[in-house]
Amino acid sequence: MRGSPGMSTALAPEDRTSAVLVRLLHHSMTLHGLAPRPWDDTGATTALQNKRRLAEQALAQAGPAPLLRVGEALPALAHAPLVMALVAAEDGAGVLTRWTRLARYFHLRYPAQVVALGPGHARIAHPGAPNDPPGPALNLLLAGAMAGLLRWQGQAQVRLAFGPEATPALDHDRVVLTQLPPCLETNVWQLDWQPTPSQPPALRPSRGPALVERIRQVISRDLLRPWTVATLAHQVGLSPRSLQRHLAQANTSLTSLRHQCRLEAATAQVLTTTTPLADIGFLCGFADSAHFHRTFKSSTGLTPRQMRGVEESVASP
Repeated sequence: MRGSPGMSTALAPEDRTSAVLVRLLHHSMTLHGLAPRPWDDTGATTALQNKRRLAEQALAQAGPAPLLRVGEALPALAHAPLVMALVAAEDGAGVLTRWTRLARYFHLRYPAQVVALGPGHARIAHPGAPNDPPGPALNLLLAGAMAGLLRWQGQAQVRLAFGPEATPALDHDRVVLTQLPPCLETNVWQLDWQPTPSQPPALRPSRGPALVERIRQVISRDLLRPWTVATLAHQVGLSPRSLQRHLAQANTSLTSLRHQCRLEAATAQVLTTTTPLADIGFLCGFADSAHFHRTFKSSTGLTPRQMRGVEESVASP
């Protein structure tokens, strides 16, 4: 049985990411009593220009609030795989790192750039195309979405400010920027939050095959996390040196296990869901779509599209 339909596999990279933001903004405008331009909620192609027009409509009709508080509509996208992958990060910095990785994966031309990142703080720049800057509405939308993701992920006291003077815009759930000053530089913003302390793993060390299986389970639960021997050793209750020794004794390595877990998860999603193939590669931790297709075909003998087509032909009466 396949899962719920996602966005059309025909969407171009810019349209795929824009479609998620348009859906989010559509719900936010409705929550604020606005009547957004008609939009096909089935996931039809949503161009970057459509996203810009909708954001500008929200700003003109109700000021910054629907854009800055767009994160309040995230529950409406609770089952969107790309959104869930972002908020599954281990901490706030991880959420923004995954945002950057998503932009790289889809080769977005002029993405928002995380130019500084630390515990509880990030600085973002969104210059856009040289001759076509994104404009205040789009910047407010992106900044509001980032703040919303941080809050939904569990970070506390999220604050958002714009420009070199750090003009306050959002303080937790309160909109401070009620009117948009004409000279405000919205293409640079900063986010601050109170980091939620991570909980230590409650795992007792295992040995042999049981340890390898536990490692596979840990990796598979978060394929987007940049696992290292040190972070993985912490999760399974061993020192990095002990973990490396046990992996060598099992004739495997962290690189090999990550590769196996990614391919197993990708194959399962190709065969059992309607998640767009381009999204599956990102969700399973591949660098980009080309890397995903190349690795998948090398290991299975089929491209993801070919494998899904074989499964559909077998399932058809």
